[in-house]
Amino acid sequence: MAASTALFLVSTNCYVFLVARILQGIAGAVLGVIGLTLMFETVDKTRTGEAMGYVSTAMTTATICGPMLGGVIYQVANYYAVFAVPIALLCIDIVLRLLMIEKRGAEQWRTEETGPSTMASQDRHNASGANEPHALHPEMEENAGTNPPSSSKRENATNRTPLLSSSRSDTQNQRPSKIAATLHLLAEPRLLVALFTIFASFTVITALESTLPIFVINRFHWNTSGAGLIFLAINIPSLFGPALGKLVDHYGARVPCTIGCVLMATSITLLHLVENPTKGQVILLVGLLVLLGFSVASVNLTAMTEVGNSIHAMEERDPRRFGEGGGLAQGYAFLNMAYAAAQLIGPLLAGFVAHRIGWKGMTLVLGACYFVTAIPIALFSGGWILSNRKSQRDIHQEEAS
Repeated sequence: MAASTALFLVSTNCYVFLVARILQGIAGAVLGVIGLTLMFETVDKTRTGEAMGYVSTAMTTATICGPMLGGVIYQVANYYAVFAVPIALLCIDIVLRLLMIEKRGAEQWRTEETGPSTMASQDRHNASGANEPHALHPEMEENAGTNPPSSSKRENATNRTPLLSSSRSDTQNQRPSKIAATLHLLAEPRLLVALFTIFASFTVITALESTLPIFVINRFHWNTSGAGLIFLAINIPSLFGPALGKLVDHYGARVPCTIGCVLMATSITLLHLVENPTKGQVILLVGLLVLLGFSVASVNLTAMTEVGNSIHAMEERDPRRFGEGGGLAQGYAFLNMAYAAAQLIGPLLAGFVAHRIGWKGMTLVLGACYFVTAIPIALFSGGWILSNRKSQRDIHQEEAS
């Protein structure tokens, strides 16, 4: 990431710029997957929604504030001053990653610290047990010292002890292949709906990033700073991500994600009412963008939490399905792919539709698409809706009986 930023700074032709962009994409994909996986493995399962709220807040803030801050700095200062912010952030990030202690390392240290004391207590217990007489069962006392263990028992004990070679071969046979693990992930409807939700949400965000500045410049005659600052209306609600995450932890994923999806579709559809550069129309635009910001924050953090929860549920059903490393990293890699696909398709789709049928047509098309997206979200978020009702009915019957 640091190398790509430096190449952006010194690039003088399109080839160097292209190489820098490729390096930046690779680094961003790797760092994003590692960060989300570490978060989900470290945080308590009952607070994953709240933790993902902080992650969603950071991601949404960076996605929206990056272009806005870059435009303001470029207008006030110059081209080279724009790179001061990412270089400073990268330096802080490198220091924090060097100081970070992973969960596995912390558990190993904890085991090494508690190991000697545990062994000492076991030695004291064994020593005290050796000095005390053992109370044997009467039949055992009669047989003690007279009847040695039978050969059949020794043979059974020997048969119960697995050989090293056989256990190693069993482990190799039970270890799933990478292709099989990938197919298991892609066959999980709950995970697919979460990935599709992320794709649809960021498609809307990137579509507005490419069309909303042009719209306010042409319709309201704003300058570039005003066109960039309008995204604050979407960004500010994302600061409430941790609070929305607590709601997800308490009520589950289905209700917050479905409500957020419907609100997002409604706010996008109502944007077609903004036409004239009047004070009332500006207030309407800002209000709809604030509502859109709340719905985007709710949908994103719920879907990101659902990716980890769905994989965790799959591992509970079959702990050996994804091997020793688990499937979290691969699941969040798919999430990163959905996010990248949205960044690619969103601007292209918005630009094509806006060019063909205008601003009103684009908002109506995006709103209709997201109304349709609410259907699978309501059915599969948190698991298949009918299976959840069946399990709740079984619990109520057990409590009644």
